Amino acid sequence: MVTIRKDQHDAIIDAMQALIFRIREMKNCSADSLLVPLEQEADSWLAFVASHKDDEELRSLKEEVVARFYDRYNVRIEPKNLDEKRLDAFENVMSALGSAC
Repeated sequence: MVTIRKDQHDAIIDAMQALIFRIREMKNCSADSLLVPLEQEADSWLAFVASHKDDEELRSLKEEVVARFYDRYNVRIEPKNLDEKRLDAFENVMSALGSAC
């Protein structure tokens, strides 16, 4: 078991929190049904990250997040300006996970 550095762990948590913030921000002005399961998954990803620091476990999460992004969440949701921020936040999560493991 190899533990990731604290700064890497913090960066993943910050990126996840930013993604959740964007999702909730979008839910305030969009009725798109995709936002509900996305918020639920992002909340569970954050809970997982908060309690795990092992690079193998986080690598597994990274694979799940990337797969879910490309299989389900890489779509356009109105309003466009907030959606671009959501997509950027998603990319930041994947980048933070990729940097750590």
